[in-house]
Amino acid sequence: MMLVLQLIQSARKTSIILKDTFLIISSLSVAIEVKFTPYIPALLLFLYLTLKAYNNIQLFTVTVGIINNITHALGDQTEQYIQAFITVLLENLLTKVLNWNMKISILACFGDVMLMIRSKFKPYLETVMTVLRQAAALQVNPVHALSSLSATDLLSVLLVQM
Repeated sequence: MMLVLQLIQSARKTSIILKDTFLIISSLSVAIEVKFTPYIPALLLFLYLTLKAYNNIQLFTVTVGIINNITHALGDQTEQYIQAFITVLLENLLTKVLNWNMKISILACFGDVMLMIRSKFKPYLETVMTVLRQAAALQVNPVHALSSLSATDLLSVLLVQM
């Protein structure tokens, strides 16, 4: 794991090496579960930085996946890191730079985190529910709907409006 962390430090922010290294980290967190805990503090800064790299959709998606996997691997022991994860994910939801597909993966991540830590998610529940209500209330301009949304997104919007 120390070699993987060194790879992250030497990789450039948009490097394919960084994405592949994050995939290794994601797999390791699932494989060794609670034994992954000592490595999380060293990863937090890198996770934060890549969650702010809005121009790299693949890296962003992998990073959100890492948060999911860490939460699944550590379960209740994730509690000490949850505030950092939730805070940066909420910041990302508020930015206008991030595209909707990336925001949808964040909303899904909130659900996964909530399922894993259960009652310990309560301090974040009201904020996340507010964001979900706002997302559900979004209206798509019918003039631009087909050009700005994929068929799946359009179907999702139509289902929400029913």
